[in-house]
Amino acid sequence: MLNNPLYIKSDRETLIPAHCNFGKYMLDCLHKYSDEIALVNSETNKSITYKEFTQYAVDLSYGLHKLGVRRGDVVALGSEIRYEFLPTMLAVVMTGATFTSLAYDEGQVPLLQKLNQIKPNYFIHTDLFWQRYGKVIKPLDFIETWISLDDSADTGIPVSTLMETSVDVNLFEPIEVDGKTDVAVAQYTSGTTGTSKVVLSNHINCILMSEKPGLMKDTFKIMSCNAIWTSSYECFFTITFLLFGRMIVYHPEPTYETNLNDLLKYQVNFAVYEPSFLTLLSKQEYVEANKCLLVLFSAGSALRQEVINKLKDRYPKLQLLQGYGMTEGHPLTFEKPDFVENRLGSVGKPCHYTTIKIIDRSSRRVLGPNQQGEIWFRGPVLMKGYSHTDDKMLDSEGFFNTGDLGYYDDDHFLFIVNRAKDSIVYDSCEVGVVELENLLLRHGGVREACVVGAPDAVYGDLPAAFVVAAPGAAPAPDQLRAYVDNLVAPHMQLRGGVRFLDALPKNKRGKILRESLKNLLIDELMTDGIEQRGIGCTDGVATKTRNSQSG
Repeated sequence: MLNNPLYIKSDRETLIPAHCNFGKYMLDCLHKYSDEIALVNSETNKSITYKEFTQYAVDLSYGLHKLGVRRGDVVALGSEIRYEFLPTMLAVVMTGATFTSLAYDEGQVPLLQKLNQIKPNYFIHTDLFWQRYGKVIKPLDFIETWISLDDSADTGIPVSTLMETSVDVNLFEPIEVDGKTDVAVAQYTSGTTGTSKVVLSNHINCILMSEKPGLMKDTFKIMSCNAIWTSSYECFFTITFLLFGRMIVYHPEPTYETNLNDLLKYQVNFAVYEPSFLTLLSKQEYVEANKCLLVLFSAGSALRQEVINKLKDRYPKLQLLQGYGMTEGHPLTFEKPDFVENRLGSVGKPCHYTTIKIIDRSSRRVLGPNQQGEIWFRGPVLMKGYSHTDDKMLDSEGFFNTGDLGYYDDDHFLFIVNRAKDSIVYDSCEVGVVELENLLLRHGGVREACVVGAPDAVYGDLPAAFVVAAPGAAPAPDQLRAYVDNLVAPHMQLRGGVRFLDALPKNKRGKILRESLKNLLIDELMTDGIEQRGIGCTDGVATKTRNSQSG
């Protein structure tokens, strides 16, 4: 196959162990560390060492195998954020079965949708999870065996009975697997742009998602991240830290305030947080930064340029890094610490033999440097597939469409512009959503902002802004609209109006649920029952407005 000179790719060699077994790979790495602390719950200050972590995983894996768990089985874990999550994941993977996890705050409808897709035959649960969902999930006939993580015999087999044998970690061998075909982990897309899908990752996928060559340095000793381990990115970032024997600080109910406290209390060197945290940090007056903090890594979605600029000005010695990926495969790109060629606003260069191409949305031709289009990728981090779907995933060359829009520069640094599904087209002109949001964030009265398209029968989409006011500020909707409209081209003006909310709807990873905001606009149109060209908002209540610029 000939290489297309317009494709960008990594030429860095990635070594995969010959056994291609994710469980064995993890165990071999973790077993090198002993009494060092692996995980610290910052709320309780309780910790678990690497020795305790591996012993727990091996004992449980042995017990699950004795129970009958085998290759081809699916073992689900329903739990709040607890230290047992990651050792349990390792235990299941070492049996050769597939591990999947459901969050305590999942919600009944999404929970049932996911379970009916993946159909686990074993289910491990905590008491809290059972109290919330037991009546809903107990009738599911495909779940054959229930296991209680809290030893509640009336809701399943007590996990302690499976761990009665203390296994010699040095003699334990994970079950052999086929690294390409056996599914190690089943995870779920965020569902921010539609129904959540089950993503099946084989053992090779998981090994590569755990490796991030060039990211770790000896000076990074204490790490912090949002422990939303049901999310692929947070889960595998935490595993990356574990593979290097680092101490990881987590909070079971992370907030902006708890994250700040963790950075200071534990003298964190390297923190991985969602863009929402960095956005709020940039809007706050100077925070007495932890002198030990060397790197803030933004994960989940692209960080706004305005946020980057503010943080760089406020904390010039702090390295702000970004990466790019999705549940279906990650990391695709990331920036490396102390890499002098890093580009401000970029998400880095391709890694893990990943190849990326940019496709024009209209002509479908491959684009070159500094030309914006759809981002497609192929490579060994790409998932095995989706569960229970025959949807065509790949093009004729094996590339997967990320659904994101972006471009790369002359030196092959990738820049993310927007989600294709989130794009707004007014009167055949594409609207720069990110540019509008950056303008709003520059306004002193704005804490957070999101721009979506209000449906219009004549012009397609009317750019509409949802805004959270900064503390103590109360800018008027018309004032904000005039501020933006005076700075942009006519097709970029906020003809859909400005609305104030107490908070933007987000998923548990902090990603804004744009679809929910679009639905609010549609509900307004249906409620009013007439065609509207502009919708304003005063004191939080949507009202019809006449707009001389509409159309």
